[in-house]
Order: sequence, then C-alpha cells, then structure tokens
Amino acid sequence: MARPVQREDVADTPDRILDAAEVAFGDAGFEGARLGDIAARAGIRRPSLLYHFATKEALYAAVVERAFADVGREVVGALAEAVTLADRVTLPARRFEAFLQRRAGVGRLLLRELLDGCGPGRELVARHAAPILAEVEAHLRAGACIPAEFPLRSALMQTVANLMLWSIAGPLRAPLWGGGGHHSTVLAEALLGVADTG
Repeated sequence: MARPVQREDVADTPDRILDAAEVAFGDAGFEGARLGDIAARAGIRRPSLLYHFATKEALYAAVVERAFADVGREVVGALAEAVTLADRVTLPARRFEAFLQRRAGVGRLLLRELLDGCGPGRELVARHAAPILAEVEAHLRAGACIPAEFPLRSALMQTVANLMLWSIAGPLRAPLWGGGGHHSTVLAEALLGVADTG
C-alpha cells in the first residue's frame, strides 16, 4: 500500500516557512539555524523549503524584510492615528511592544544581529531599521518643539532597546525591571519632556 502523500497548501507555504524561520533564526542565529529543522517546523520537507527559498541567505533576507515591513506598518500606522504629542510618543511604543509579544522571534533575531555580527543580517537590519527610525524622528520633530540638538534618535533607540530586551527576558522580567513592567512609554515621555494628558 502506497504512503499517503502529504498535501501542502502552496499558497500559505511561504508564510509558514517564514514563521518557522523567524523563530529558528531568533533562537539559534543565522549560523545555528538548520534548514531541515525550519522545514520540519513548517510541516514540509527540506526540498519544498528550497523550492520557495533557494538558499539560507535568501530565506534569512526574506525573514528580515518581512519583519521590518510589518514593524513599519505597525509603527507608522500608530503615528498616523496619533492626535496629541503624547500619542505620538506612546502609540508607536505600544504597537512595537504588542508586535514583539506576538512575534518574539523578531526581538531575539535583532538582538542576535547586534551581538553576533556574523550573519548576513547587519546590512539588512540597518537598511530596514534606519528608515523607520527616521520617519518616527521626523514625525516627532514636526509635531513638537524639540530642539535640533536634542538627541531624539538616542531617545528612540533607548525605548526600542528597552522593549526588545523586555520582550525576550521571560522570567527575568520581574527581577530586572521590577513588578511594574517595562515602562517604555513613561520613559519615552520623560525623555521627550511630554506629559501624558490623555
């Protein structure tokens, strides 16, 4: 009797591969992640993965590009919805936090790129992260009387870094941040001198 053929829904296969790869690259880094393991996690065979993504580098690039496209949509969408200056500061931070909660692999992947520097991702991260940060910075500067010499990009990066570390800290959250959470929006408001009136 012939083995039943595993039927794959071709339309959602690339998304399943990207989901699995995002977790694998976040957990093990570019060098440590194995295509066979990613394929198994996606519920397919390795040749099927290679049909959609011909190389590990191509898969990694697709993971990073998708992650930043999604982050950009979340953050820029929050800026578009913001009414007050406090909203302009807090809504993007809240959206980024929610994104990292849904997609924890992204936070781990980004931190690995900052630490490892041995995969192909540094240039990808810089190419995709910098425009998002520039857009947030321009939006905040346009909507507030922030002096040109104020290091707004550093303030943004402190908020981003705090959220990324908190998102991956797991059981260390309470001992390191205290029981009240990460307070990124409060810290961002304080850095910018914004009082939350909402």
